[in-house]
Amino acid sequence: MKQLFFILITVLITSHSDASNLRGSRESLKLAHKEAIKHDFTFLRSQKQLAKFISQGYLVKLESDRYLQVDAQTSRPYVRPEVRIFVQLNSEKMLNDCGERMVITSALRLTTEQPRNASDLSVHPTGMAIDIRVPATKLCREWLENNFLFLEEKGLIDITKERWPAHYHVTIFPKQYATYVATEAKRDLATHTIIKGESLASIARRRGTTYKELAVINGINPPYIVHPGQIIRIR
Repeated sequence: MKQLFFILITVLITSHSDASNLRGSRESLKLAHKEAIKHDFTFLRSQKQLAKFISQGYLVKLESDRYLQVDAQTSRPYVRPEVRIFVQLNSEKMLNDCGERMVITSALRLTTEQPRNASDLSVHPTGMAIDIRVPATKLCREWLENNFLFLEEKGLIDITKERWPAHYHVTIFPKQYATYVATEAKRDLATHTIIKGESLASIARRRGTTYKELAVINGINPPYIVHPGQIIRIR
């Protein structure tokens, strides 16, 4: 009887902890807003400001590919470069691990375009936040929640499961996430000299990795071109 009691208590505590993490709070909104202010991120108000930030490379575009679907309703599919790296890496892992593409339903919103129920602390206007459609299968829902809660515990993101409409609101802390990726990527690295005819994709296939991971490790931007004689780092 005593053993059953402790099992029930453990289940209740675990369930409460998970629900709290996904539920979000005013405090988590304050934390994200504080990070935006700390790094002097601008809360964009106009199309003119948006165009300027895109031209200067502060914001980059999310585009649909084999792993990612950017929903047609996402009118401004722009985010901070570190957020795009987050999306690229995790969308590829999601498709490979559970068989569904990640679907982005919202990215940057100007302050003048925020919905009525948006918090005054929302960081969508900075390009730090994205909304992700809830996956169709239980396997992918569990994959996304478990992986993203792991990153949340490390202080790299904040995830909240919203109900109306159903989606995950994810705020990525750009500086922290970029440091995390760089640190993880530098473990157990070797070097490779590019020879004629090679590409990041062909090297990735031989090494059991992805061209996007190689690009992140080596700071190579789209269209991910490499040249003979160039030295890159690989796992």
